[in-house]
Amino acid sequence: MAKQANEQKKPDKKYDVWRMRWSFILCGLFALLLVPGSTIALAGRDNALYFSLSAIGNAPGNRLALILWTLASSGFFVYALRLLLLLCGQNNSLSEPLMCLAGGMLVVCNLLPFLPDELPRLAQYHNFLAMSASCLVALSLLVFVVDLRKFDIAVCKESAGLLTLVLVSGGLPFFLFGVNGVLEGICIILVCLFLFFVLILVVRANAAAGIYAQTERESTCRKEGQ
Repeated sequence: MAKQANEQKKPDKKYDVWRMRWSFILCGLFALLLVPGSTIALAGRDNALYFSLSAIGNAPGNRLALILWTLASSGFFVYALRLLLLLCGQNNSLSEPLMCLAGGMLVVCNLLPFLPDELPRLAQYHNFLAMSASCLVALSLLVFVVDLRKFDIAVCKESAGLLTLVLVSGGLPFFLFGVNGVLEGICIILVCLFLFFVLILVVRANAAAGIYAQTERESTCRKEGQ
């Protein structure tokens, strides 16, 4: 059983260790600084307790900030999940296309103008895309956590606990208080932290299994052979 667990931990794809390290640093930069910072900056442009981030972003002078925030957050979600799947050796997980679809829907809905008074039909379409994208993000993360069983049971259990905390603390307030910029921002930041903390768990599990040391030795041997 232990031998099988170690074999499951080994990624299917060979990857460069230095590239992985820089990817880890990049994910940390986005998860801990860029996405939370841009979310707080966007929410701070108006009263986020009464207006959604879309409403704030469509105010005069805020459109560029909204588009940049959308690209940063959705791009990070897709990139971080793809990196996790690579490190876990999960090459055919349904979570990746679901997250890509969610990211695309977020970009499209925030490119559309959100003007409920002037363009009510378009605003309804915007709300539908935003809600659908949020559900797809949650579904993608659920599928990813389930797939983690093939990688490491302990990591799967820890990730499941973290995801439950994210879904309850981030989703439940929407049903109690409705949609506003503060709750939207909290959900975005929680997803960022979840992806980064799971990345730490996966990297730690691979390091414990000796995957990186083995890959680094193989890379060094190839360079010396050349």
